[in-house]
Amino acid sequence: MHSRRQGGARGIAWLLAALLAAGVGPGCGDREPPDPACFRGYLGEEPQSLDPAFAVDEAAGTLVSLIYPGLFRFDPAGEPQSDLAARWALEAGERRYRIVLAPGRRFDDGTPITAPLVRSCFLRLLDPASPSPRRWVLARLKGAAAYRDGLAAGVSGLKAPDDSTLVLELSAPFAPFLGLLAMPATRVYPQAADGSPARQDGLPIAGGPWRLTRWEPGDLLLLERRQPAPPGGMQRLALRIIPQPFTAVAEYEVGNLDLLRVPLAEADFWLEGERRGQVLRQDELVVSYIGLNVRRAPFDDRRVRQALNHAIDVEALIRTLRAKAARRALGPVPPALRSSDPGELFRYRPERARELLAEAGYAQGFAMEIWQKENPEVGRLLEAVQAYLAEVGIEARIVVRDWGAFKDAVNQGSADAFFLDWLADYPDAENFLVPLFHSRNLGGGGNRAGFAETYVDILLDELQTMPPGPARTRLVDRLNETIYREAPWIWLWHPVALEALAPGLSGYRPPLIFNGQDYLELRRDAALPAS
Repeated sequence: MHSRRQGGARGIAWLLAALLAAGVGPGCGDREPPDPACFRGYLGEEPQSLDPAFAVDEAAGTLVSLIYPGLFRFDPAGEPQSDLAARWALEAGERRYRIVLAPGRRFDDGTPITAPLVRSCFLRLLDPASPSPRRWVLARLKGAAAYRDGLAAGVSGLKAPDDSTLVLELSAPFAPFLGLLAMPATRVYPQAADGSPARQDGLPIAGGPWRLTRWEPGDLLLLERRQPAPPGGMQRLALRIIPQPFTAVAEYEVGNLDLLRVPLAEADFWLEGERRGQVLRQDELVVSYIGLNVRRAPFDDRRVRQALNHAIDVEALIRTLRAKAARRALGPVPPALRSSDPGELFRYRPERARELLAEAGYAQGFAMEIWQKENPEVGRLLEAVQAYLAEVGIEARIVVRDWGAFKDAVNQGSADAFFLDWLADYPDAENFLVPLFHSRNLGGGGNRAGFAETYVDILLDELQTMPPGPARTRLVDRLNETIYREAPWIWLWHPVALEALAPGLSGYRPPLIFNGQDYLELRRDAALPAS
């Protein structure tokens, strides 16, 4: 049986004892007797804003997506599904979306959901007078740039010809556009006089699957299902604010939570211990990598870049630093967004690394710097990488800077190499390819390695306009393999999220994207224990 690390075990044991001594019970938000129709979850941080135009943190995006409707909504697999959109059609060379809204939808205050209201919410997202950090989501609409720059009174590609029809026209075709319309930023809400979301008794006016009925800052958010739940279904959601992962572990273990995001430090215990049957795995839409500055020698030589990949035992790093909760990256695109693996081209082969370095004229190795932002976990990773590189004659110096200095150096191309993660904004392979490897996005646009290949740019442009289907899937796989072989990065891993679901619950699927779970399919098949 796997045991917890000593420090973690002591901390959790203390928390368990404290919770039991306090008599904290398993009710809905710990304020009521046990309620089988209440799902007890938690958020790792306080939502900073429930205004869709300014909901930039994951907690806010989660709440916004539960409270407000959108034209589309992500399912747990990350596929856009109709929400307000009853039907839609592509026109004008796949640049124009004609969307017909479902009839009869209203907010809790009786406000009807109409196409002009959707248009007004979208205009506010783009409004230069109310600069949303998420305005890029709709920036592809025809006329959006002119409106943003104050050169037009409206957006020519955003029209509501009648109460039930919305017409969205893009400047150019963009295959993942429906996914953008499922993001929190494009939620629809009744508007106050200044255009912001109207409130009633200080709380948002719901039109989505759930309404927020109570918000105790720093402690609890309580939501009520807007339609009656079926037998065994969840009628309430109690989402507590629990910033400390090990506090959440203790709360789950005493029966106060129905779902736990397993901390990385606890992964071995949960994957191999007696509760392993409760653990659900989900590939995250994240890639962790060490970018190589291909604009400067010696990293402008593909053989050197490939040598660095052969020099590092990534599988060993995953075992020791990630507790197996990751998949080795075989290119930038996570497994969930592609259909095939390119094969593991860069196995740990230090002898092959030395051969490639010699072929490139670096038989004696060279010195380099690897930059990181301040983070102890990243520091441990890079110390291991440093040791692997030393074995093939490369002297790597780790440079630690605060985020601002680190970002400036990386964006300006003054760092040899750098550690970063890339997190998806929307669940489409394009988001792991075009921002990171198209030459028009060099530097701060996302392509911080400085990778620029004309033939890759052509394929990336094609990917953005190609409609979903087998041909696009094949193109994703081709691009992923091509970039993998070019090795502008040292390929590390895609994290795997681990969640533990309490016994007696069914109908939960870990979401591929954070706002892809609406909790409507959840059922409790066994009673909660009495407190």
